[in-house]
Amino acid sequence: MRTRLIVMLMCTCLLATIALVAQDIPPDEIFWGSRPYVPEIIGSSPIRVQSDLVEVATVVRDSHEKPVGNLKKEDFLLSDNGKPQTITTFSIQRGTGSAITSAPNVSPGATSSAPPLEPRYVAMFFDDANTSMPNINFAREAAIKFIKKGLDPRERVGIFTASGTLTLDFTDDVQKLLATLAKLRLFERMRNQSMGACPPMGAYQAWAINHSGGRTEELRLAEAAAAGCGCVGVAAESCARNEASSVTTIAEDYSLDTLRAINHLINHLGQMPGRRVLLVTSSGFLTLSFHQQTQKIIEAAIRANVVINALDTAGVVYDDRIGSHFNMKTPMYEMTEGTGGKFIYNNNDLATGISTLSAEPSVSYILGFSPTDLKVDGSEHKLKVKLVESEHLSVSARLSYYAPSTELSPAEKRFHKLQENVRASAAHSEIPIQFTATPEAAANGGSSLKILVHVDVRKLQFENIGDRKAERLIFITALFDAKNQFLTGVQGVMDLRLKEGTLKQISTQGLEAKLSISAPAGSYRVRQVVQEAVDGHISAISRDVTIQ
Repeated sequence: MRTRLIVMLMCTCLLATIALVAQDIPPDEIFWGSRPYVPEIIGSSPIRVQSDLVEVATVVRDSHEKPVGNLKKEDFLLSDNGKPQTITTFSIQRGTGSAITSAPNVSPGATSSAPPLEPRYVAMFFDDANTSMPNINFAREAAIKFIKKGLDPRERVGIFTASGTLTLDFTDDVQKLLATLAKLRLFERMRNQSMGACPPMGAYQAWAINHSGGRTEELRLAEAAAAGCGCVGVAAESCARNEASSVTTIAEDYSLDTLRAINHLINHLGQMPGRRVLLVTSSGFLTLSFHQQTQKIIEAAIRANVVINALDTAGVVYDDRIGSHFNMKTPMYEMTEGTGGKFIYNNNDLATGISTLSAEPSVSYILGFSPTDLKVDGSEHKLKVKLVESEHLSVSARLSYYAPSTELSPAEKRFHKLQENVRASAAHSEIPIQFTATPEAAANGGSSLKILVHVDVRKLQFENIGDRKAERLIFITALFDAKNQFLTGVQGVMDLRLKEGTLKQISTQGLEAKLSISAPAGSYRVRQVVQEAVDGHISAISRDVTIQ
């Protein structure tokens, strides 16, 4: 299966666009967005920690914050939930960052030699799906300042986004990098809350309400806000919980997409020769239900020798009353700690932050151990790495890992069902849909396929959110060649917040979406999949088409 990047680079010969057929639905009742579709790599979706090996990336620094490079396995002590562990594997990774120093009372050994000059690849990942407009602008301007200073010899930089709508593969062409950064914009997606939603709440507050069995501070705050909107008494709690469910669903869907985009990028970056750094810039995203997915990224990065650094584009946060921002930046902290990287936050100097984080540690250690009697329960295991002689030295290492788990969240179950149906060829029908694929001449003089998808909404299970009927539809159109190899695809997301009158209208007419995929002459299989989010029901149809 091809990686995300390869698929997107194919757009010079295969392009996909998607648009909603005009149905006179008010813009505050429907939101439609699209992005390139990339199949999940088979076997990489469910996180499964190896029960026989846990790897811990570790960086040791002296009192001047310089990495120490002359340590050996015998110099480290490692514990799992307080129990001492035997370090069974030990390796040293060398970079081209700041100068390496030696620990006192430790013989330098073979590790004291200067590292060879290697190419260095820096992947700049911009979270354009979960970041505010001002913060994405701050990140773009900071990156432009960094690039304008010029690249080091043998240094290559790539630009990637969470939405997948903007990509530039690794290059040393400063002008190309600057031109691509100038195009960086906030990805237009469904807001976590519609305008005027009651009560207003952030993603973390919504998650905390959803995952608490009783009454919490977050719920009390939401109820107080709901009272100002006319929801009082028992209705206040009902309003708060209904809104929290909607906010959490939307925020987690986009957060999962972001984690998958990072994972795909690690797979691509790991194929580059030389040193590899992934720089994540984001204001944070909701992953409190996705510890296994975050761990999957850490494990993949360690094995690919990728150091993850992160920059919080929110800068200095002056008001974080319920810990909302603190909890949203958790994935960035975990990824940097887990791979021996750095996380810069609560700092308004983003340009200096990007410059600092573009370099990987000059030396880091990978400690491996085999846990015994590891239960498949998804529980968190606290890790502690210490030095036998630690005077004047500090240790930065992965703080925890999670045991394997067979449990998947509702969002994950929907996602896996969707991916399986895209890869399949048999028809599947849980939602009444129809679709046609018609060859036509493209506007540029080439050839293309015009695709029309019709959905009968009468079988959809809408949720009640205030005075609206809420549902989400995911459309994926994938193009396969005669050998059943995936070529290109597009994914559209339709978020519905319908009033009663509008729902009655589309119940009669149905919903339609159209798209166009440009492709050269040949024989193809077009796979159309539609999934609704409330129950996870899905339909999938294939059509064989020939473009003359």
